[in-house]
Amino acid sequence: MKEYGFNTTLLHGTEETNPFGATQVPVYQSSAFRHDTAEELEKIFANKRAGYSYTRINNPTVEAFEKRMTKLEGGVGSVACASGMAALTMALMNILRSGDHVVAAAGLYGETVYFEV
Repeated sequence: MKEYGFNTTLLHGTEETNPFGATQVPVYQSSAFRHDTAEELEKIFANKRAGYSYTRINNPTVEAFEKRMTKLEGGVGSVACASGMAALTMALMNILRSGDHVVAAAGLYGETVYFEV
C-alpha cells in the first residue's frame, strides 16, 4: 500500500480510506442499510461481523472519517462523536468511576465543569 505524506493524507485519505481515488468520499444519507437475512444483521449488532445497520451507530462516511483521523494521528482507532460534549463523555466515562474527581484547567470545554458520572 502506498504511503502518502501528511498533507496528501489530509486531503485525499489513503488507499484504505478511499479505494477509488476520489477527492471526496461519498456522503451516505441513508438512515438504515439492507441485509439479506436477519441473522446477518444480528451478527453486525453483536460485533461478530463488519457492516452497517443504522446510521446513528455507524455508516461508511463516518467510518472513512474515523480511519483518516486514525491515520493522521498515528493511532490504532478513532471514534467520531456528534458533539464535543459527547466526545468528553466518552473519554471521561472510559477512565472514571463513580466518585472520582478530575483536576482540569478552568478553560475546559463548555459545561464539562458540571459533568458528573
